[in-house]
Amino acid sequence: MGCVALKHWNDNYGEIKSMKVSPAHSRKGLGKKLLQHVLNEATKRRYQQLKLETGSMTYFEPARKFYKQSGFTECEPFGDYVKDPNNVFMSLELKKRLFSVFIFIRCSREPNLIAIRKFYFDKLSLSAH
Repeated sequence: MGCVALKHWNDNYGEIKSMKVSPAHSRKGLGKKLLQHVLNEATKRRYQQLKLETGSMTYFEPARKFYKQSGFTECEPFGDYVKDPNNVFMSLELKKRLFSVFIFIRCSREPNLIAIRKFYFDKLSLSAH
């Protein structure tokens, strides 16, 4: 039906190495599901960017259109790649998943008064002391 591979380049970004859907299953939303799967994995790995290389020829136009509609923009070559007229390089900035924590503080002089503070963290670490 389809496949996708994610290559680790460094702690900041990964690359979609291969994302393919068999012709019998194209135009059925499988590409979106595969992309969502790789985005979830990239987020778990805490990448800041997801990059890819695809062809510049007409054959690859549907893939480039799909990636553009998914938020990817063209970028410079990355990793071991060099600029080549047959290649198009694309990148997607991954949003950090922010965790919000509300802290409720009760005032000792005014028991009915509660202060609420909201804090944001890009990583949620809980530990008992």
